[in-house]
Amino acid sequence: MNIIHQVAQYMDELKKYLSEGFYFSYGYDLTTSRQRRIKFLQSKSKDPLKIIASDHSYFWNINLYKDFQDQNIDIRWFTPLIQGYIGMHTGQIVGREIQLALISRRSHLRSGTRYNARGIDDTGNVGNFVETEQIVQLENIVFSYVMIRGSVPIFWEQKGMIEGVTISRGPEMTKMAFHKHFDELFNLYNQIFVVDLLSDTKQREIILTKEYVRQIYESQFKEKIKFMHFDFHHYCSGDRYQSLKVLIGKVGQGIQDFGFFVEDIQARKIQRLQQGVFRVNCLDSLDRTNVAQSKIGIMILQRQLQKLGFIIEDTFGKEVAKEGLAFADVQNQCIKQIKHFWAEQGDYLSKQYAGTNSTISKVSRDGKEGFMGKIQHKMKNVQRYLINTLNENFQQNSIDIILGKHAQSVISSDLRNYLITEMRKREDLFTEIKNIKLYVGTWNLGGTKPYDTVDLSSWLLAFKDNFIPDIVIVGFQEIVNLNASSILMGGSQGNYKIWNDLVLNNLIDHTKEDYVYVTSENLVGIHIALFTKKGLNQKLTDIATSKVKLGFSGKVGNKGAALIRFLYEDTSFCFINCHLDSGLGYQEQKKRVQQIQEIYQNAFIKERGTSQINYSVSNHQIKVIFGDLNYRLINPELFRKDLDPYRREKAKDELFKSLHIQDYEELIKYDEFKLAQKDSEILREFKEGQLIFDPTYQYNQNSNAYDTSSKQRIPAWCDRILYEANSNLSQVFYGRSELKLSDHRPVLSLFEAKIRKVNELAKQEVEDKLVQKFKSINHQHNPPISPLKKPEPNKHLSSMVVIPKKNDSQLTLSEQKKRRLSFSGSVIEPSIGDFGLIDTQDSFHSPRLITQSLIIKDPKELEDLVKEKSVLFNDEQVKKATNEEYPFILNRQQTELFQTEGFSPIKLDQLEREESVAQLFIQDKLKRDLKGQQAVNMIKKVGLFNNDSDEEEKEEKLEKEAGSLMKSDDKHNNPFSGPSPKKITTHAAKGKPLFSDSDDEDVEVKDSEQEPDNIQRASQLNKI
Repeated sequence: MNIIHQVAQYMDELKKYLSEGFYFSYGYDLTTSRQRRIKFLQSKSKDPLKIIASDHSYFWNINLYKDFQDQNIDIRWFTPLIQGYIGMHTGQIVGREIQLALISRRSHLRSGTRYNARGIDDTGNVGNFVETEQIVQLENIVFSYVMIRGSVPIFWEQKGMIEGVTISRGPEMTKMAFHKHFDELFNLYNQIFVVDLLSDTKQREIILTKEYVRQIYESQFKEKIKFMHFDFHHYCSGDRYQSLKVLIGKVGQGIQDFGFFVEDIQARKIQRLQQGVFRVNCLDSLDRTNVAQSKIGIMILQRQLQKLGFIIEDTFGKEVAKEGLAFADVQNQCIKQIKHFWAEQGDYLSKQYAGTNSTISKVSRDGKEGFMGKIQHKMKNVQRYLINTLNENFQQNSIDIILGKHAQSVISSDLRNYLITEMRKREDLFTEIKNIKLYVGTWNLGGTKPYDTVDLSSWLLAFKDNFIPDIVIVGFQEIVNLNASSILMGGSQGNYKIWNDLVLNNLIDHTKEDYVYVTSENLVGIHIALFTKKGLNQKLTDIATSKVKLGFSGKVGNKGAALIRFLYEDTSFCFINCHLDSGLGYQEQKKRVQQIQEIYQNAFIKERGTSQINYSVSNHQIKVIFGDLNYRLINPELFRKDLDPYRREKAKDELFKSLHIQDYEELIKYDEFKLAQKDSEILREFKEGQLIFDPTYQYNQNSNAYDTSSKQRIPAWCDRILYEANSNLSQVFYGRSELKLSDHRPVLSLFEAKIRKVNELAKQEVEDKLVQKFKSINHQHNPPISPLKKPEPNKHLSSMVVIPKKNDSQLTLSEQKKRRLSFSGSVIEPSIGDFGLIDTQDSFHSPRLITQSLIIKDPKELEDLVKEKSVLFNDEQVKKATNEEYPFILNRQQTELFQTEGFSPIKLDQLEREESVAQLFIQDKLKRDLKGQQAVNMIKKVGLFNNDSDEEEKEEKLEKEAGSLMKSDDKHNNPFSGPSPKKITTHAAKGKPLFSDSDDEDVEVKDSEQEPDNIQRASQLNKI
């Protein structure tokens, strides 16, 4: 596929994806519920983005605004997008409006398609996390009710629809992420009621429920989390969805306890707060979850309408009777509409996450599935599988583009290369170095079945008296017999767990240290596992695993690699456990090198054809390749003639005597790996400890004798541990163990690793200084101008501004207006007497405060200071500046003329842009560089006091235009009016969300807390 076609395809997919459930508003905050908005209004947050989006987790395009935010562009230019669903309906009760809305907002923090975003991450975010808010409004009374859904909050994955579920991290490694997840939920929602809808009969779902319950009861929240397991499929099989009444009965007390949010928008008072939420999940948190939540939502709606019923009777009683309307009629109409919303929402959320409509949306709408519904259910399952297999990569890339993950660096290549080089030289300024102990072991088990009492201490803890490892990595090969059955079935989960437990128990028993299992990966017979000392495991982040099939041209996993990577503090590790093809000869040797290259290329690439690379093996700071690399000794006949007479009778120590070899170095000359290393660029990056132990293959099982079978294999060092030559890794020991369970001997290596911990603030300071240094050296955007050329006045303006010493009460209206200087990004009100530098060369020509250099106490002090420095102002101008705030203009060419006359530039670390040329004349150095009459003459020469009133008028005009964007329509006062989003591409939502943080008390909310309106749906967009 050529690049043009590929880009076009991605653009088409992006437009399609944006048209399926993205919404925006010019004034109404879609990112948070009405109740939670109160927390922001009372928090007095200093984050300007919180004004338009108080919950950034639902602000999908926030990263696309990063560059604008860095340039201080006014937030009024920002339009937050949410993904999810919005349904709105306006009905009539004897001429009075009743409005219904269902708003669902999906978090972008663990975003992705179904098989790319499962479970939890290190920061506590879960896949498919959606907050749903159900709103009812009758005139001035507004009800709101919130529920949440999300993937089971443990580390798990599912490679495909047919494959089972894998728990990808141990219980100890899950605890911290689990804690972060529920800690955030309790902070946001006060109380949590977990409703787990997984099956009691499907093994993959039983595993999840079991681990979920374990985490709850081992967490500090076990007394606070209300948990209920409800086997949805069991109760609803055979189209028995009426059995969901049992679910409502089980959660009824929670519905009663939590209540719902009630707001009187006319009185601007909060009458009641919702006290908790239901967190509902199934496997995907889609179909079953949506049906269950819809039932709870209908129950809440009935209670809300019952409360409104008193208002209807008291206020409209005669009119209702006159019209012949019963309250039940109103209730039925509302319930019918809300059912439609829940069904439509189920389709939207499913389409966004799984690629198809909900498989049982008919149940939300009609209460049953029916025969045709079952047929459609099966067809959608097949459709999901096909979409997941064929098209998921495009959808995932669309998500990444919207989230800004594909953003390209705007730093020039020269600057980037300069920063890389110079930052490395200065690492000690922002980096702390410490050492940790690392163990790596490899063992080809030859299909040996483990037993519980095996002692692995001679392999795992060869030097336990003086070397107790902090991190342990073990790799096994042939953990199962490599027969047709195991290759096709993918190995044995039981064997993997048994060996993990054996390693962990041996570490704990023989060191008396508390080790924990972190994670593992397996590929048929290849297995790699990671363990750490307890406590250190919390320093590991960005943990990921991968596997690469190499057998039969990458089709099967009898040969291949299993990998684990992670960050420890700020140092990246990658461990690659390999089982490469066997065979003697140059072609086989070349094939093994190619297989290592394939591992590099294909590791950590998402499956099913997706092209996104999570991590590149080559980019890790510390890399270790180990396993059964299957390199042999060449020219076996040279050894066989001496070996054969001894083979059946002599033990291993006779081997070298029979070969008349005095040391290992002579034997290593015939080692295939050493020869292959010369021809492979990847292998040359690695080194190996000195081979001062006997070849590890092939032995008779449970014997010290090498192979005495009819094959009579020549001994070789098949089992190796290699580490990158230039990494911060030093080898302490390299050797083998004498465990005899297999025809291979296990190999181990002990390392000390240097770990980097970066101080991000210090690093940023160093980088900022280097950027300024680079710009001052290169003058990339500011080439010298001949002093003979007359400068053009007022081009690329930078201004000096003096604020007079008056307080607000002393200023006239005109002066106050001038006082509010409009900067791109925000409105800044400088302190009285501030003396600062303004840069006007950014977007929209709005001035920007770069740095404050002096604080002026009063006009007399300013006058004295300026006279002393003999710069920029004469008496008349000082007097004018202290009274009327007129800026004095110094353009870039005038500044350059100053520079060419021999005045040295001044470097200010605070300055962010090299275009801010007036930086050359601020700070104390100015006194030294410009003196007396020389400065006065220079000022006259460049025409310093050529003011440009037009620029001021343009800025005032721009400020008025920008301000008009935020003016709300006073006629609109609720978030529900306008046509359904299903019918048109945009629709209005009018509202004044008023919030309080009190508990069931009347709270007055100020007028300043009102917000503008206009919800619009981002569909069928031509431009982004």
